[in-house]
Amino acid sequence: MKRGGCGSLFQSVLFLIIGCTFEPVRMSHGVEHFEYCMIDLDAGFVRTMARDGGTDSSVIIRYDDFRIDMPPKVRMNYNGLSDILQNVGITGKFPRGTSYFVRIDSGFPWFVGVTDTIVADQKLAGCFVSESPIPMGVCDLKSLSFGEMTVVTPPCLYFHQHWEIQMLGLPLWKERAVLIGLNLMEQFSYILFDNNQKQIEFGRKDIPFEPDTDRWFTYPISLVIDPQGQRRLQVDIPIAGENLHAWFDTGNPGELEVSSLLWQKIASRVQADSPKKGTIQYWQFGTVECEKIPVRYLQVGDLERKNIELIVLPDGKPFYEEYAAIGMSFFKNDVIVLDFNRRLLWLKQR
Repeated sequence: MKRGGCGSLFQSVLFLIIGCTFEPVRMSHGVEHFEYCMIDLDAGFVRTMARDGGTDSSVIIRYDDFRIDMPPKVRMNYNGLSDILQNVGITGKFPRGTSYFVRIDSGFPWFVGVTDTIVADQKLAGCFVSESPIPMGVCDLKSLSFGEMTVVTPPCLYFHQHWEIQMLGLPLWKERAVLIGLNLMEQFSYILFDNNQKQIEFGRKDIPFEPDTDRWFTYPISLVIDPQGQRRLQVDIPIAGENLHAWFDTGNPGELEVSSLLWQKIASRVQADSPKKGTIQYWQFGTVECEKIPVRYLQVGDLERKNIELIVLPDGKPFYEEYAAIGMSFFKNDVIVLDFNRRLLWLKQR
């Protein structure tokens, strides 16, 4: 779950010249907030009430009717903004009839996530929960539809901030983000990403993935807890001959990220040019310094990759010593399947 890539001095200078800024902003109005939350997902509800505890202002957000209504398989095209935003996204419709770009983001551990702008647009009741690492709360989302598929009463977090482009303090553009996270993704038997045809397919929980040919490579996947206590999708795959547990983040627009320590281990087996210093923006961690390395050739599993960008991140918090993360752009011309029933990543090269 990452925002943007390595920072560009040119972009920053250009924004300053034309008087624009790009920064996170909190909405000061338009979100119906309740000051107290009692959350019990096992019991299937979140109860919210005003600070004084008055029953007249209490709201119960129920999740015990959470379900996915769909035929055995649902296949749809990527949203047209996917290439521009460098994220896999589909078109989702809210109960009020408004459609948004919805990012498929395995790096986001919850079911559904929205920005406060969506909460205000859709007039969703919300309850503030935490300031750290991002100000966030829960909100009452009755349904979210994708073509023939409808997700009913999914647990939904909202980020009490969004990014804006402003000129002289006036907003020119406001972010309206909707995420499908890992908890919702694993409710399907499988999710197929055809990055060549720009299509995605969801398999109902009782429908197994059936590969069409024997030209597939497979790698084990697992759902694990990272050092920050967040659930992550992990794939076991060799990178430059080093057997690694790498995060697979479908919401990361980059190709490959590694820690400095890991880069030292594999650098001699990677054909690369000189690194360039920069920064990278994360929702969770803010701005992090990095090195951007143009890679001419790299072996990852059964794949040979040429002319990709590798990001080297500092060791230690928030990244552990042998951190590695693969983004969807690494598979931009391939077909991949997250097979949650078999705990496998299937890969077919185009």
